[in-house]
Amino acid sequence: MKQTEKKRSPRRLAAEALVRILDEGGLSHIVTEEVLAEAPGLDERDRALFHRLVKTVLERLFFLDHVIDGHSSTPVRKMKPFVRETLRTAVCQILFFDQIPSSAAVNEAVAEVKHSKYRSLAGFVNAVLRSIASDSGTIAEPDRSEPAAYLSVRWSMPLWIAELFLNRFGMEAAEEMFRYFNAEPGTAVRVNASRVPDGGIRAVREALSREGAEIRDGHCQECFRLYGAGRVDRLDEFRSGRITVQDESSWTAVRAACTALLQLRAKPGSTDAEAERNAEADGEKITVCDLCAAPGGKSLAAAELLGERAEVFAFDQNERKCALIRENVERCGYTNIRTAVRDARTEAVPAGSAADPSRGELAAKSCDLLICDLPCSGLGIMGKKKDIRYRLREQDLRDLADLQREILTAAADLPHPGGLLLYSTCTLDPAENEEQAAWISERFGYELLDERTLRPDTDGCDGFYYALFRRPAES
Repeated sequence: MKQTEKKRSPRRLAAEALVRILDEGGLSHIVTEEVLAEAPGLDERDRALFHRLVKTVLERLFFLDHVIDGHSSTPVRKMKPFVRETLRTAVCQILFFDQIPSSAAVNEAVAEVKHSKYRSLAGFVNAVLRSIASDSGTIAEPDRSEPAAYLSVRWSMPLWIAELFLNRFGMEAAEEMFRYFNAEPGTAVRVNASRVPDGGIRAVREALSREGAEIRDGHCQECFRLYGAGRVDRLDEFRSGRITVQDESSWTAVRAACTALLQLRAKPGSTDAEAERNAEADGEKITVCDLCAAPGGKSLAAAELLGERAEVFAFDQNERKCALIRENVERCGYTNIRTAVRDARTEAVPAGSAADPSRGELAAKSCDLLICDLPCSGLGIMGKKKDIRYRLREQDLRDLADLQREILTAAADLPHPGGLLLYSTCTLDPAENEEQAAWISERFGYELLDERTLRPDTDGCDGFYYALFRRPAES
């Protein structure tokens, strides 16, 4: 008999979600929400099991396949998608879910296959899972004699990603970063300090603790990670605009750019505090352009750091992304951020023409600070977007580097002489980071003022890169 929506188990839903993610190319955060919306009868306990199953399979995928292939006459890659994902979720429970008896994981998986169009394969599934369950106490880690292959299987990374990290960072650092990516990421948040009274950061932390959040500190008092509080958009501190989602690596980059901007506008020898007071006193407007701004974290950070004297233009390529920016701007209460749809590959409007910021048009040489946080491979955020590793191909890195140069070429004339350009990515790929910085200096003559790579193993945050440039003054 066909199962009704209310009778679909969290194991069945997890297998269906994984088919959509791993076999059909769906984005994990979107697919999980869609699948849960299709099963409204699930209680909180079953929803939690569903999320944990999907998350753990994505973290352990290659190791699960390594185990299954060792106990199956049919390779995982040749199995029917639903059968493959049902086996993965069951083996995941056998090996990593101590509170679920192996017999229950086996029986549930066999029952799900029996109630599918692949019922003839129920015996095969039963045999494979019972063999794995009987050997579960003796399954060893992959052989370390081949470092890249070991890293790939142990931490579920495509071999080419394992080789990239191994060659660049070495075995110890690569494994530590992969461990970080496979751990529970929590939710990185930043306190909007200007939106809370004096001492407000402590009050915000206390309020979040009362809402059930465990707080783990970052390297600056404004940023920390939340665990155990559920969806952040349901927290009062988020809805009120006192916190926003932003990793401290991103905040660090914008803070470096804004600090440099204030210093350049200040009198020689001024401290950061004096520079900020002087900029506030002179009342002169600061124009900031954030080209690929959604969901708005860097625009909010610039508005926070530069205050009301800053006019921040937050652009992105379609209305859906701009709606996300506006939602965050309105929630956080900023009045000096303007949003418009703009394809970042479009040429800057020539100086002297009728530029209309409401349509995403800014005149050349009109910006004090241009923020180019550009589309990238995302190799630094594989912890919070665990399916990136399975969708990404090595060729994508070269294609993305070309796209970044296309955007930079279109935007390079926006900063005025002496203005700043902040280039950043959330990847650890040198072709998208250091090599791009060198290209910006050579191609446009910009002076590199600051450059930094933040790494999970050394900085305890997402992998991130930024380079801050100054456009040379014209003679």
